Amino acid sequence: MLEAANQTEGQPSVIISSRLADDRLWAEVLNTGGFDLLLMPFDRTEMLHCIASAWRNWQDRQVSKRSGKQPRTLQASASSC
Repeated sequence: MLEAANQTEGQPSVIISSRLADDRLWAEVLNTGGFDLLLMPFDRTEMLHCIASAWRNWQDRQVSKRSGKQPRTLQASASSC
């Protein structure tokens, strides 16, 4: 699914949700072009923060693509989104 999403125009910021996740799955999601991994069950605040971050990332990439500039980098955090 992530490979197909990465081949579409506009490349969406895909968030994967899973009940069972470990470091290997999280790394696989990121290495195949996913934006982040949300562990279920997740609370509303965490979900909204992750979606907002993915949306900002997608918008930055679209603006950068049109202007030819490098996209802003998101500050990495130790936790998901």
